[in-house]
Amino acid sequence: MIKRILKYFLFSILALFVITFCILLYYSENSPSLPLNKKLHDLKVTEINSKLSVCGDSWMHLSDDGLYEIYVHGNPLQRGAKIGALSKTLIQNQEEVFVSEIEKILPSKTFMHTMKYFVGLFNRNLGEDIPEEYKEEIYGISNYASSDYNYIGTPYQRIMNYHSAHDIGHAVQLLGLVGCTSVGVCKEKSKDSTLYLARNFDFYFGEDFAKDKIVMFIDPTNGYKHSIITWGGMIGCVSGMNDQGLAIVLNAAPSPPPTHSGTPVSILAREILQYASTIDEALAIAKKYKTFVSEQFIIASAKDQKVCSIDKLEDKTALYDSGKYITSYTNHFHSDNIYTADSAISFASRYRYKKCQDLIKQDSLLGKKELIALLRNDKDLSGQPIGYGNEMTINQYVSHHSILFAPEKNIFWISTGPYQEGKFVAYNLDSVFNNPKVAIESMPLQGQEIEADSLKTDIAYRVQKQRMLLQKIENEDQFEAYIHESINLNPDYYLCYYKIGKRYFKEEDYQNAQEYLNKALMFRISHPKDADEILALLKKCKINQNSK
Repeated sequence: MIKRILKYFLFSILALFVITFCILLYYSENSPSLPLNKKLHDLKVTEINSKLSVCGDSWMHLSDDGLYEIYVHGNPLQRGAKIGALSKTLIQNQEEVFVSEIEKILPSKTFMHTMKYFVGLFNRNLGEDIPEEYKEEIYGISNYASSDYNYIGTPYQRIMNYHSAHDIGHAVQLLGLVGCTSVGVCKEKSKDSTLYLARNFDFYFGEDFAKDKIVMFIDPTNGYKHSIITWGGMIGCVSGMNDQGLAIVLNAAPSPPPTHSGTPVSILAREILQYASTIDEALAIAKKYKTFVSEQFIIASAKDQKVCSIDKLEDKTALYDSGKYITSYTNHFHSDNIYTADSAISFASRYRYKKCQDLIKQDSLLGKKELIALLRNDKDLSGQPIGYGNEMTINQYVSHHSILFAPEKNIFWISTGPYQEGKFVAYNLDSVFNNPKVAIESMPLQGQEIEADSLKTDIAYRVQKQRMLLQKIENEDQFEAYIHESINLNPDYYLCYYKIGKRYFKEEDYQNAQEYLNKALMFRISHPKDADEILALLKKCKINQNSK
């Protein structure tokens, strides 16, 4: 009798496993849904020279500053196909970088192959969450994606799901992928009486991910002309401005663990940019959607002459207007009726917010140079160093891009790297859209650059090198050879001592582990969870030493 019960139990478990796998397989292979219009025409790309390629009335140009400039015109499917044809190499390079970073986190290709079924189940409604227009655009692009990663999914599935990467980066904030800072200035507090919106887009997925930045100018058959800062294969907006004088940037906010897919925040921001000219119009669009994660959509509107935040928490939407002439935003909500529990980013976010408020008080009027200097600030509240790269600082030396919008003038300035330390070059939407063929030779605007900070450029390269050395300390057998140089490059950063201490703990060298972990506690720690783990490791060191 017991054997029969056990047999039925094991059979039930096996049946449940098979059914679950079949469901996962079904959703992986059948979602997200394809757009209704999939009729593509052959496109010819003509390479004019090593920096300029043309596809019909659209083109891609590599600027002297290393930014890829794309102008694209047409209906959604045409736009996607033209973007794909022009930037095929960038799309494929970006996916290679993206997958290689994922493979560093996941243990094997087999595990990644298995994970696609769970992603397919989780994102089974993603096709319904994205407007048909942008599904067509993504489909057009996907025809130029590599076949090397078909073990993950079809090109369309992959490109579609990559548009949730920004959201996933927010959802797993413990990975430290996000930590943005934005500042808005109304003309009453502007040095030249111009409305400004400045921001650091601190989405970090390795150094190579931010290597090929695209400044894209989109002339759609429906909606407003607009520009977004993006990367290969990405049509969503994280920073952008339209020709109606409306600029929008995204700042993450604490999110509960997601239980379902929703409209990717970058797709929602893109729709706002394409179809809204005022804050009220933007709010009406935002209310139509449930989002995957919590987000602040920070908007500067020339028509409204103000900077506000539309705060989204899944199906909740609230407009936050501080009523002040200068406003700052980091990674937590300010709206009274939008509340989320504190997360791992809240401590560093609130600290950065206080730092912004202090810097704003120091200048009665803010102009372009003052705002760029604010975005480059890498000190604590008292003006002292706390380690370059610390998430409590405004400048964390991780920015994919840093940007300054002047919506009334339809001009923006974007950083050329490294991070926000290089010069900021200027682009004028009117110049591009009024005569896109002539604009190829006249971008960016000459004589309107904001100069680089040579001192911080040197620091940026030191931070990059330290990150590389810390990876070697974590992963290589002869890790001790890198310790001294790593510390000297950035001696005030707790994370360096923390990672060295963890490596010694892994090697069961508890005396050295204690030394470096105790050193880490002497510096400013950006996350309470890191302090808790350091203390827990120190406790284990003592226990293990006493047991020997």
